[in-house]
Amino acid sequence: MISIVIPSINGKHLLERAIPALIMSSGPDREIIVVDNGSTDHTIEWLNAEYPMVRCIGLPENRGFSGAVNVGIEAAGTRDVILVNNDTEAGPDWLTALIQAVKTYQDYHIFSSRVIIADPGDRIDTTGDGFSIAGFGFKRDWRQRDDTVPDVAREVFGASGCAAYIRREVIDRIGGFDEDFFAFGEDLDFCFRARLVGFRVLSVPDARIRHSVRATAAPTATLFWYHRNLIWLLIKNMPGPLLFLYAPHIILHRCLVAVHSLIRGWFPVYIRSLVAAFTGLPGMIDKRKHIQRNRSVPLAAIRASLDADWIGIHLRLHRARRTH
Repeated sequence: MISIVIPSINGKHLLERAIPALIMSSGPDREIIVVDNGSTDHTIEWLNAEYPMVRCIGLPENRGFSGAVNVGIEAAGTRDVILVNNDTEAGPDWLTALIQAVKTYQDYHIFSSRVIIADPGDRIDTTGDGFSIAGFGFKRDWRQRDDTVPDVAREVFGASGCAAYIRREVIDRIGGFDEDFFAFGEDLDFCFRARLVGFRVLSVPDARIRHSVRATAAPTATLFWYHRNLIWLLIKNMPGPLLFLYAPHIILHRCLVAVHSLIRGWFPVYIRSLVAAFTGLPGMIDKRKHIQRNRSVPLAAIRASLDADWIGIHLRLHRARRTH
Protein backbone atom coordinates (compact mmCIF):
# COMPACT_ATOMS: atom_id res chain seq x y z
CA MET A 1 0.00 0.00 0.00
CA ILE A 2 1.24 3.47 -0.89
CA SER A 3 -0.20 6.90 -0.15
CA ILE A 4 -0.95 9.47 -2.85
CA VAL A 5 -1.13 12.96 -1.36
CA ILE A 6 -2.99 15.71 -3.21
CA PRO A 7 -2.93 19.28 -1.88
CA SER A 8 -5.91 21.31 -3.08
CA ILE A 9 -7.63 24.66 -2.68
CA ASN A 10 -10.93 25.41 -4.41
CA GLY A 11 -10.03 22.62 -6.81
CA LYS A 12 -13.23 20.59 -7.03
CA HIS A 13 -13.39 21.18 -10.80
CA LEU A 14 -9.83 19.87 -11.14
CA LEU A 15 -10.30 16.88 -8.86
CA GLU A 16 -13.25 15.79 -10.99
CA ARG A 17 -10.63 14.66 -13.52
CA ALA A 18 -7.68 13.92 -11.23
CA ILE A 19 -9.37 11.48 -8.84
CA PRO A 20 -10.92 9.11 -11.44
CA ALA A 21 -7.60 8.98 -13.33
CA LEU A 22 -5.71 8.03 -10.17
CA ILE A 23 -8.27 5.35 -9.32
CA MET A 24 -8.11 3.90 -12.84
CA SER A 25 -4.31 3.98 -13.18
CA SER A 26 -3.02 0.41 -12.99
CA GLY A 27 -0.75 -0.56 -10.12
CA PRO A 28 -0.74 -1.65 -6.50
CA ASP A 29 -3.24 -0.74 -3.82
CA ARG A 30 -3.14 2.94 -3.05
CA GLU A 31 -4.62 5.29 -0.49
CA ILE A 32 -5.59 8.69 -1.88
CA ILE A 33 -5.33 11.55 0.62
CA VAL A 34 -6.70 14.96 -0.35
CA VAL A 35 -5.58 17.79 1.93
CA ASP A 36 -7.89 20.75 1.43
CA ASN A 37 -6.51 24.23 2.15
CA GLY A 38 -9.68 25.86 3.47
CA SER A 39 -11.66 25.70 0.23
CA THR A 40 -15.03 27.38 -0.19
CA ASP A 41 -16.20 25.29 -3.14
CA HIS A 42 -17.43 22.35 -1.02
CA THR A 43 -14.57 20.09 -2.15
CA ILE A 44 -14.71 17.86 0.92
CA GLU A 45 -18.48 17.44 0.83
CA TRP A 46 -18.28 16.48 -2.85
CA LEU A 47 -15.46 13.99 -2.29
CA ASN A 48 -17.24 12.36 0.64
CA ALA A 49 -20.34 11.91 -1.49
CA GLU A 50 -18.73 10.82 -4.77
CA TYR A 51 -15.53 9.10 -3.63
CA PRO A 52 -15.92 7.83 -0.07
CA MET A 53 -12.76 5.75 -0.49
CA VAL A 54 -10.72 8.99 -0.70
CA ARG A 55 -9.39 10.20 2.64
CA CYS A 56 -10.13 13.91 3.10
CA ILE A 57 -8.35 16.22 5.51
CA GLY A 58 -9.74 19.74 5.77
CA LEU A 59 -7.56 22.59 7.00
CA PRO A 60 -9.17 25.74 8.43
CA GLU A 61 -6.93 28.03 6.36
CA ASN A 62 -4.65 27.99 3.32
CA ARG A 63 -1.29 26.61 4.44
CA GLY A 64 0.11 26.53 0.93
CA PHE A 65 1.53 23.58 -0.97
CA SER A 66 4.18 22.88 1.67
CA GLY A 67 1.82 22.92 4.63
CA ALA A 68 -0.80 20.76 2.95
CA VAL A 69 1.77 18.24 1.75
CA ASN A 70 3.25 17.93 5.23
CA VAL A 71 -0.18 17.19 6.67
CA GLY A 72 -0.68 14.50 4.04
CA ILE A 73 2.76 13.01 4.66
CA GLU A 74 2.03 12.78 8.37
CA ALA A 75 -1.33 11.15 7.65
CA ALA A 76 0.40 8.55 5.47
CA GLY A 77 2.18 7.18 8.52
CA THR A 78 5.15 4.99 7.60
CA ARG A 79 4.24 4.53 3.94
CA ASP A 80 6.11 5.82 0.90
CA VAL A 81 4.41 8.88 -0.52
CA ILE A 82 3.53 10.07 -4.01
CA LEU A 83 2.82 13.78 -4.36
CA VAL A 84 0.32 14.73 -7.06
CA ASN A 85 -1.06 18.13 -8.04
CA ASN A 86 -4.83 18.47 -8.21
CA ASP A 87 -4.52 19.81 -11.78
CA THR A 88 -3.09 16.57 -13.18
CA GLU A 89 -4.51 13.53 -14.94
CA ALA A 90 -2.54 10.31 -14.54
CA GLY A 91 -1.98 8.05 -17.51
CA PRO A 92 -3.29 4.45 -17.36
CA ASP A 93 0.19 3.02 -16.65
CA TRP A 94 1.61 5.95 -14.68
CA LEU A 95 1.55 4.30 -11.27
CA THR A 96 2.79 0.95 -12.56
CA ALA A 97 5.75 2.66 -14.21
CA LEU A 98 6.67 4.52 -11.03
CA ILE A 99 6.44 1.40 -8.87
CA GLN A 100 8.53 -0.60 -11.33
CA ALA A 101 11.23 2.07 -11.27
CA VAL A 102 11.22 2.08 -7.46
CA LYS A 103 11.74 -1.70 -7.44
CA THR A 104 14.39 -1.65 -10.18
CA TYR A 105 16.51 1.31 -9.11
CA GLN A 106 17.29 0.63 -5.46
CA ASP A 107 20.05 3.26 -5.41
CA TYR A 108 17.53 6.05 -6.05
CA HIS A 109 15.19 7.53 -3.51
CA ILE A 110 12.99 10.16 -5.24
CA PHE A 111 11.36 9.50 -8.61
CA SER A 112 10.16 12.16 -11.05
CA SER A 113 7.29 11.55 -13.46
CA ARG A 114 7.33 12.69 -17.09
CA VAL A 115 4.86 15.54 -16.86
CA ILE A 116 3.06 16.41 -20.11
CA ILE A 117 1.39 19.77 -20.73
CA ALA A 118 -2.31 18.94 -20.97
CA ASP A 119 -2.96 21.30 -23.86
CA PRO A 120 -1.90 20.49 -26.57
CA GLY A 121 -0.85 17.17 -25.02
CA ASP A 122 2.30 16.43 -27.01
CA ARG A 123 4.71 18.77 -25.18
CA ILE A 124 6.68 18.10 -22.02
CA ASP A 125 6.28 20.28 -18.95
CA THR A 126 9.16 18.59 -17.14
CA THR A 127 11.11 15.36 -16.94
CA GLY A 128 12.64 16.49 -13.66
CA ASP A 129 14.25 19.62 -12.29
CA GLY A 130 17.73 20.94 -12.90
CA PHE A 131 19.62 23.50 -10.85
CA SER A 132 22.25 25.89 -12.15
CA ILE A 133 25.38 27.44 -10.69
CA ALA A 134 23.61 30.80 -11.05
CA GLY A 135 21.14 29.76 -8.37
CA PHE A 136 17.93 29.02 -10.25
CA GLY A 137 15.99 25.86 -10.98
CA PHE A 138 14.58 24.90 -14.34
CA LYS A 139 12.37 22.28 -15.91
CA ARG A 140 14.28 19.76 -17.99
CA ASP A 141 13.02 19.28 -21.57
CA TRP A 142 10.43 22.01 -21.11
CA ARG A 143 8.09 22.33 -24.11
CA GLN A 144 9.99 19.71 -26.10
CA ARG A 145 7.90 17.26 -28.10
CA ASP A 146 7.30 14.16 -26.02
CA ASP A 147 8.22 11.86 -28.90
CA THR A 148 11.61 13.55 -29.41
CA VAL A 149 12.92 13.04 -25.86
CA PRO A 150 14.43 9.55 -25.35
CA ASP A 151 12.55 7.18 -23.06
CA VAL A 152 15.59 6.60 -20.89
CA ALA A 153 15.68 6.70 -17.11
CA ARG A 154 18.31 9.21 -15.96
CA GLU A 155 19.46 10.95 -12.84
CA VAL A 156 18.25 14.53 -12.38
CA PHE A 157 18.79 17.13 -9.68
CA GLY A 158 15.22 17.19 -8.43
CA ALA A 159 11.68 15.97 -8.96
CA SER A 160 8.76 18.29 -9.52
CA GLY A 161 6.23 18.18 -6.69
CA CYS A 162 3.62 17.97 -9.43
CA ALA A 163 4.06 14.18 -9.52
CA ALA A 164 6.88 12.65 -7.49
CA TYR A 165 7.44 9.40 -5.59
CA ILE A 166 9.37 9.75 -2.31
CA ARG A 167 10.71 6.84 -0.31
CA ARG A 168 9.82 7.12 3.36
CA GLU A 169 13.49 6.95 4.39
CA VAL A 170 14.05 10.37 2.76
CA ILE A 171 11.33 12.00 4.85
CA ASP A 172 12.51 10.25 8.00
CA ARG A 173 16.03 11.61 7.42
CA ILE A 174 15.48 15.23 6.29
CA GLY A 175 11.94 15.97 7.42
CA GLY A 176 9.12 17.37 5.31
CA PHE A 177 8.72 20.41 3.12
CA ASP A 178 9.69 23.87 4.36
CA GLU A 179 6.41 25.58 5.22
CA ASP A 180 8.03 29.02 5.17
CA PHE A 181 8.25 28.60 1.38
CA PHE A 182 4.44 28.26 1.20
CA ALA A 183 4.48 27.45 -2.54
CA PHE A 184 6.91 27.23 -5.47
CA GLY A 185 10.49 26.09 -5.09
CA GLU A 186 9.71 23.96 -2.05
CA ASP A 187 10.24 20.79 -4.10
CA LEU A 188 13.69 22.00 -5.23
CA ASP A 189 14.54 22.84 -1.64
CA PHE A 190 13.44 19.37 -0.53
CA CYS A 191 15.49 17.64 -3.24
CA PHE A 192 18.54 19.81 -2.53
CA ARG A 193 18.39 18.86 1.14
CA ALA A 194 17.99 15.22 0.15
CA ARG A 195 20.99 15.38 -2.19
CA LEU A 196 23.19 16.89 0.53
CA VAL A 197 22.83 13.72 2.59
CA GLY A 198 23.28 11.30 -0.30
CA PHE A 199 19.80 10.65 -1.69
CA ARG A 200 19.41 10.57 -5.48
CA VAL A 201 16.61 11.46 -7.91
CA LEU A 202 15.61 9.49 -11.02
CA SER A 203 13.51 10.64 -13.96
CA VAL A 204 11.08 7.88 -15.00
CA PRO A 205 10.15 8.32 -18.69
CA ASP A 206 7.26 5.84 -18.75
CA ALA A 207 5.46 7.45 -15.80
CA ARG A 208 3.42 9.92 -17.85
CA ILE A 209 0.96 12.30 -16.28
CA ARG A 210 -0.82 15.29 -17.85
CA HIS A 211 -0.67 18.69 -16.17
CA SER A 212 -2.93 21.71 -16.67
CA VAL A 213 -0.07 24.13 -16.06
CA ARG A 214 -0.75 27.09 -13.77
CA ALA A 215 -4.37 26.14 -13.18
CA THR A 216 -4.06 26.83 -9.47
CA ALA A 217 -1.97 29.99 -8.94
CA ALA A 218 -2.09 33.63 -9.97
CA PRO A 219 0.94 34.85 -11.98
CA THR A 220 1.82 37.67 -9.57
CA ALA A 221 1.83 35.37 -6.55
CA THR A 222 3.88 32.81 -8.48
CA LEU A 223 6.58 35.36 -9.33
CA PHE A 224 6.74 36.61 -5.76
CA TRP A 225 7.03 33.19 -4.14
CA TYR A 226 9.44 31.82 -6.73
CA HIS A 227 12.01 34.62 -6.52
CA ARG A 228 11.79 34.95 -2.75
CA ASN A 229 12.16 31.22 -2.28
CA LEU A 230 15.16 30.90 -4.62
CA ILE A 231 17.16 33.16 -2.33
CA TRP A 232 16.10 31.18 0.72
CA LEU A 233 16.92 27.92 -1.06
CA LEU A 234 20.47 29.10 -1.80
CA ILE A 235 21.06 30.41 1.70
CA LYS A 236 19.89 27.16 3.24
CA ASN A 237 21.43 24.59 0.95
CA MET A 238 24.40 25.76 -1.10
CA PRO A 239 27.62 24.78 0.69
CA GLY A 240 29.75 27.79 1.66
CA PRO A 241 32.69 27.16 -0.70
CA LEU A 242 30.32 26.72 -3.66
CA LEU A 243 28.29 29.77 -2.67
CA PHE A 244 31.51 31.80 -2.73
CA LEU A 245 32.71 30.20 -5.98
CA TYR A 246 29.45 30.83 -7.84
CA ALA A 247 28.69 34.26 -6.32
CA PRO A 248 29.57 36.15 -9.57
CA HIS A 249 27.13 33.98 -11.56
CA ILE A 250 24.41 34.33 -8.92
CA ILE A 251 24.78 38.12 -8.71
CA LEU A 252 24.86 38.53 -12.50
CA HIS A 253 21.76 36.39 -12.87
CA ARG A 254 19.93 38.43 -10.25
CA CYS A 255 20.82 41.64 -12.07
CA LEU A 256 19.53 40.22 -15.35
CA VAL A 257 16.29 39.14 -13.68
CA ALA A 258 15.86 42.67 -12.31
CA VAL A 259 16.30 44.15 -15.79
CA HIS A 260 13.90 41.61 -17.26
CA SER A 261 11.31 42.37 -14.57
CA LEU A 262 11.62 46.08 -15.31
CA ILE A 263 11.07 45.52 -19.04
CA ARG A 264 8.13 43.16 -18.52
CA GLY A 265 6.41 45.33 -15.93
CA TRP A 266 6.67 43.22 -12.79
CA PHE A 267 9.62 45.01 -11.16
CA PRO A 268 7.57 45.98 -8.04
CA VAL A 269 6.76 42.31 -7.49
CA TYR A 270 10.42 41.40 -7.84
CA ILE A 271 11.45 44.07 -5.32
CA ARG A 272 8.81 42.81 -2.87
CA SER A 273 10.20 39.30 -3.24
CA LEU A 274 13.72 40.52 -2.43
CA VAL A 275 12.53 42.48 0.60
CA ALA A 276 10.64 39.46 1.89
CA ALA A 277 13.64 37.20 1.23
CA PHE A 278 16.05 39.38 3.18
CA THR A 279 13.52 39.88 5.98
CA GLY A 280 13.39 36.11 6.41
CA LEU A 281 17.16 35.57 6.24
CA PRO A 282 17.75 35.08 9.99
CA GLY A 283 15.40 32.10 10.04
CA MET A 284 16.97 30.63 6.91
CA ILE A 285 20.47 31.02 8.33
CA ASP A 286 19.39 29.08 11.41
CA LYS A 287 18.11 26.30 9.16
CA ARG A 288 21.33 26.43 7.15
CA LYS A 289 23.41 25.64 10.23
CA HIS A 290 21.56 22.37 10.76
CA ILE A 291 21.51 21.42 7.06
CA GLN A 292 25.20 22.07 6.44
CA ARG A 293 26.24 20.41 9.70
CA ASN A 294 24.52 17.21 8.53
CA ARG A 295 25.85 17.30 4.95
CA SER A 296 27.53 13.98 4.11
CA VAL A 297 28.16 14.37 0.37
CA PRO A 298 31.51 15.73 -0.90
CA LEU A 299 31.57 19.18 -2.49
CA ALA A 300 32.70 17.63 -5.77
CA ALA A 301 29.50 15.57 -5.98
CA ILE A 302 27.31 18.60 -5.33
CA ARG A 303 29.26 20.64 -7.87
CA ALA A 304 28.85 17.89 -10.48
CA SER A 305 25.07 17.93 -10.02
CA LEU A 306 24.80 21.65 -10.89
CA ASP A 307 24.46 22.88 -14.46
CA ALA A 308 27.22 25.33 -15.43
CA ASP A 309 25.69 26.47 -18.74
CA TRP A 310 23.09 28.72 -17.16
CA ILE A 311 23.14 31.22 -20.03
CA GLY A 312 22.50 28.40 -22.49
CA ILE A 313 19.63 27.19 -20.34
CA HIS A 314 17.97 30.60 -20.49
CA LEU A 315 18.45 30.79 -24.25
CA ARG A 316 16.88 27.35 -24.73
CA LEU A 317 13.95 28.23 -22.49
CA HIS A 318 13.48 31.52 -24.34
CA ARG A 319 13.47 29.77 -27.74
CA ALA A 320 10.98 27.18 -26.47
CA ARG A 321 8.69 29.93 -25.17
CA ARG A 322 8.88 31.89 -28.40
CA THR A 323 8.42 28.86 -30.63
CA HIS A 324 5.42 27.44 -28.81
